[in-house]
Amino acid sequence: MKKLLKLIQKNEKYQQVVNDLLSGKDCHIHGLWGSSAAYLIASLASNRYLSGRREILFVTPTIEDAEEVFEDTNIFLSGNAILFPVSEDTFLAESQLDNQAHVQQLNILHRLLNNKDGSESTNRIIIVPIQALLQQVPRPEMIEQNILTIKIGQEHKQEFILNWLVEGGFERTSMVELPGEFSLRGGIIDIFPHSGEMPYRIEFFGDEVVSIRMFNAETQMSENEVNECQILGVQTNTKSVSKGMISTLIDYIPEGSWIVFKEFEKIQNKAKNIITNLKFSDEVLSFDHIVKSCRDFTKIYLSSLTFACLRADTHRQERKNTHSFDIKSSDLFDNDVNNSIKRVEEINLSHDRTIIFCNNQAEEQRFRELLSGSDSQQEISGKRASSNHVEFHIGHLNYGFLF
Repeated sequence: MKKLLKLIQKNEKYQQVVNDLLSGKDCHIHGLWGSSAAYLIASLASNRYLSGRREILFVTPTIEDAEEVFEDTNIFLSGNAILFPVSEDTFLAESQLDNQAHVQQLNILHRLLNNKDGSESTNRIIIVPIQALLQQVPRPEMIEQNILTIKIGQEHKQEFILNWLVEGGFERTSMVELPGEFSLRGGIIDIFPHSGEMPYRIEFFGDEVVSIRMFNAETQMSENEVNECQILGVQTNTKSVSKGMISTLIDYIPEGSWIVFKEFEKIQNKAKNIITNLKFSDEVLSFDHIVKSCRDFTKIYLSSLTFACLRADTHRQERKNTHSFDIKSSDLFDNDVNNSIKRVEEINLSHDRTIIFCNNQAEEQRFRELLSGSDSQQEISGKRASSNHVEFHIGHLNYGFLF
């Protein structure tokens, strides 16, 4: 997909955006229809001139938008996108803990603290709906206090580790198979972290740790040995924490990062509606608090409309950094094969390159056969054989676009 991301990098307006970001200026980018917003940010994240171990916080107005941006971003930049979930207990009257979302949130916060993912050439993208960004999260020091580090050569009382695991939300079983489980067999403790990574097998000689191995949960066979492991407990719950220890996801984003707002006005209106309709408004952060937290970061405002006027807390000089790509939406293919082929031919005739995403190889093969057998496609190919061609990729793109 790297070649695909480089296509837009030749665009003059894209280069202007890069120059603004290199200068630390906020950007307003209009005319991003379909899945082009995810495509643009993925291209910026992988741009070698903008490389660095920064995070890109991508804020959306709805949960559905966040899920679609996450899917599209992973199509263009596989493995570099993270979806920060909404813990629905905040918005429920009974206030029951949404344990699954809570665990996922804590794992992501832990990963951000450790900065384990990403590379020097590609920046990581954290996609978050405004509902989740408004939610309170534990402060970074609280996450660090709930990490148990075990190293080879250290002494640990097994009873202490077992009690810590129970308090950290782990379940004791006879055999470890799923995340959040642990077991004890003689001088061996198996622990499957909540994060869903491979489980650890920790062997003791008395109280001394003599071996730490990762193992396959299905075969129970040990694999590579490591010198240490970190286990995150998930007992931290913002409902039981004093207000002074509450934080926001933005507090986990390092300096020099970007914050992307997709349809800022919609995000702002959604936040106000949430706070207005919420029975206990003190359980979420105000939108003003979110805006102030973003003050020291470079911000990118995305809009689908070329004439959009985004209301953002920016200076007059920063408002001049406006770029309109005039990317057009592309209708989804319907169930009529002939109509789909005709639509591809029309696009191919007016553009230098046509890229089609198919769900699987069988679908791609069938589409190729239909396209190559079309009389009008052969005519088009004859007209512009030097520049026109159709390129196929496996994957699901939510919305097509033309540029």
